[in-house]
Amino acid sequence: MNPAINAKVQNAKIKLFKKSDGLNFFGACSYMFDWDIHPMPGKNAEGYVLFDKDSNKIEDGTIHVNEEMVMKDDYTHIHLAYIICHELVHILGKHGVRKGQRNHDIWCVACDHVVERDLKALATSIVPYDNDYHMFDELHKSQPTCSVEQAFDWIMKQVNIGKIKIIKIPGGMIGVTGPGGMKFLVNPQVGGVDQDKIKSKDQRVILINEKIVSEARALHQTMKAKGNQSGNLSSYLDKLLAVKIPWYVLLEKAIKTNVTVKPDERTWRNPHKLYRPLGYVLPGVTSTEDRDGTGIIIYTTDSSGSMSDDELKKCSSVTDQSFQFFKEVWLYVHDTIVHQRKVFNKDDRHMFMSFLKNEGYKGRGGTSHKDVFRKIQRQAWESDMVKNDISMVISLTDACSDIESVIKSKELEWLKVIPTVFVVTGGYNLNIKQDNVTIIYLDGREQDVDEE
Repeated sequence: MNPAINAKVQNAKIKLFKKSDGLNFFGACSYMFDWDIHPMPGKNAEGYVLFDKDSNKIEDGTIHVNEEMVMKDDYTHIHLAYIICHELVHILGKHGVRKGQRNHDIWCVACDHVVERDLKALATSIVPYDNDYHMFDELHKSQPTCSVEQAFDWIMKQVNIGKIKIIKIPGGMIGVTGPGGMKFLVNPQVGGVDQDKIKSKDQRVILINEKIVSEARALHQTMKAKGNQSGNLSSYLDKLLAVKIPWYVLLEKAIKTNVTVKPDERTWRNPHKLYRPLGYVLPGVTSTEDRDGTGIIIYTTDSSGSMSDDELKKCSSVTDQSFQFFKEVWLYVHDTIVHQRKVFNKDDRHMFMSFLKNEGYKGRGGTSHKDVFRKIQRQAWESDMVKNDISMVISLTDACSDIESVIKSKELEWLKVIPTVFVVTGGYNLNIKQDNVTIIYLDGREQDVDEE
């Protein structure tokens, strides 16, 4: 290695391990990776992390750094330490496996905004080269703690109205332009995955990423117990490395809490407690979980164009599991209007799977919940044969809809009393405060649910 580069690498490692700078957690994490400083023709950004398939590389991956940048006279070990931390936050935030069906280039830009924002607030002793933070000031002012998903939605909106342009730069970089010209450049390889392999279905990538995060989580807890972290960094890592309950687990939990316990036959094995003080011994009742079906569960599935196929498949898996708890499963598939209504009894599980295979979800237009919610009112709530059997309603949606206005209108009686769960797939927030309404976000936001 070039002596000048070697000196910067050694000084960067010392910087990252200095407890006084509050970066020693990142220093310890950086040893999970090989640092490979080499020429990157056509690339202007400093580096990226890649999970390599080359057996000669360590399993966890390699931090690639542009030699041309490091060789600059005004590029110091401070800048190198910063880019190492930048790439580590991408990995710890699982940015490579959270993209789903979102536009790749905009996702990379959103990830950089969140990483640069966090490092600017946390790591005051290190800065990027030229003090060039890849941030949107307007977004930071309006949403100072936004998730990557929320940043993506904001950037997408700005692109759609023409305020921001995302362009391809020769050499493979992503350029962000706006009023005044080029704002900054972003590397298309984010979060450990090659640009052409950034798929959430890549189990190898997911397992490697989880392994790294698990090791980092254990390291964080050890350093935290020893008092080796600043309060700000410790709080940040608590949030970044938190073990999030998968949304489908939360949904299953919500379903099971609505599996009612019903009185069974009277039995002398369980005498009635109410009459014991009066000197009477009467048979009591046993209570059993009603495995024959507690009633009807109603699903509304948003099939608008912004819902990905993967998200619809996840919803289908939870719908499938409902057959063991409910005597009937009603399914409404809608965008602005209801396109399909299916009713399955508890023995029709095979028919549900056949529906998914042969018919599938129809729609792919805009989104509204007025039509589907009104149909539930007419076809279920206003039917004397059905009303008392409704157990709960589950709505899978990206929340880019009129849900709040429909609920606030108080037009529909069932929305006031029937247990209702909204599973939100996008970056939108629902502001609904009703005791019978639960909101589950796929990205883990606002999940105040106790683990069993």
